[in-house]
Amino acid sequence: MSATDPNPLHPQDVPVFSGVARAFKSVLSRPLVLTKLALVPVLASLVLLWAYQMTPSLAFGAEILLLSLLSLPCAYLGLAWLRHSMLGGNAGLLLKAPWVPSYGRALAYCFLCFLWFVAAPLLAAGGANGLTGFARLDAAGQTDSAGLVFLAFLSLTLLGLYVTGRLFLAVPAFTAGLSASPRAAWHLSEGQGSRLFFAVFVLVLALLIVSVFAVLGVGSIRATITVILGYPVDRLRDVTLIPTVGQTAALFTLLFGTAVFAEFLAIAFRRITGWSGPRDDILERFE
Repeated sequence: MSATDPNPLHPQDVPVFSGVARAFKSVLSRPLVLTKLALVPVLASLVLLWAYQMTPSLAFGAEILLLSLLSLPCAYLGLAWLRHSMLGGNAGLLLKAPWVPSYGRALAYCFLCFLWFVAAPLLAAGGANGLTGFARLDAAGQTDSAGLVFLAFLSLTLLGLYVTGRLFLAVPAFTAGLSASPRAAWHLSEGQGSRLFFAVFVLVLALLIVSVFAVLGVGSIRATITVILGYPVDRLRDVTLIPTVGQTAALFTLLFGTAVFAEFLAIAFRRITGWSGPRDDILERFE
């Protein structure tokens, strides 16, 4: 952080369960704001999803890259939510030129995060298969790498959650108009790493529960539409490429989770730095 950064006399620990609960409550209490901010990300996500559906024979590397492009709408929504939550900005489009560098930086963080988590299963499978090449063959003459794949995937996922929790503190920092870098964010989160990790872990578990309800909700809506139209909605996918139940639920959970994570980052940033609000010069710089 630069010399203009907050220097609190009594920084506080990041709340884990209460922090995640507050983030969910804050997002859920502002549905209209979330709807406005998520409009552009939803449209962009649908375009990427349609592109993914139209290219079913992609190689693994190309598939990982295409799915990682979902970081484009997520970075936009995350930055827009932080701008609204921290600076009190209107729930409008981020079209003003001063926000372009901030979006680029947020996109860089999100893209690397997506690339890591999307590629984690492939990396886990490849690493485990490489290790089992030296293992003893079982009775069927094949190596059993399922256990190693799971352990490798779990390790990569937990490592990603830990790094994400610490490095992403840079996003609320530069949203507030303060200079920040990955190294500065890492230094800022010293002593808070375990709390940030467990908070992100709890947030992910909560979003998994949300995804289950999203699947049930989307399925019920599709069933209702099918009854009303007298024609199975899924058959329309051959013509319109409308997302499946699972894809729709995943998209909803991803964007909703982005807003919740952004709100949690704002809460954590305030607790660690003592930042209490924007100064007039910061507002003039960004508005």
